Amino acid sequence: MEAAESGERSHINTQKMNQIPMLLTLKAKLQPTEEQRVKLLSTMETFNAACDTISRVAYESKTFNKYKLQHQVYYQIREQYKQPAQLASGQSAR
Repeated sequence: MEAAESGERSHINTQKMNQIPMLLTLKAKLQPTEEQRVKLLSTMETFNAACDTISRVAYESKTFNKYKLQHQVYYQIREQYKQPAQLASGQSAR
C-alpha cells in the first residue's frame, strides 16, 4: 500500500531538490541599428579570434584544463584583444 493510500504523509527531501540545477533558455531576435550591428559583428569576430588563439595555445602546450589554461592565457588575451575581464575569462572555457 502506498503512503498516500494509507493516509500517511510522504516526505520529499526538498533540500536535495533545491540542489538540482535548472537551465532556462531564452530565444530572442535582435533588431540592432546598423551601427549596433557593426559593433556586434566586430565584437563577435574579436571574440572568435581570441578563442582561436586560446585553442592554439592549448594544443601547443597540451593544456586542456580550463583553469590552468585560463591562468596561462588570461593576461595575453586581455592585452592582445582588448577584451573585458568577463569575455577573457569565458573564452578559456570554450
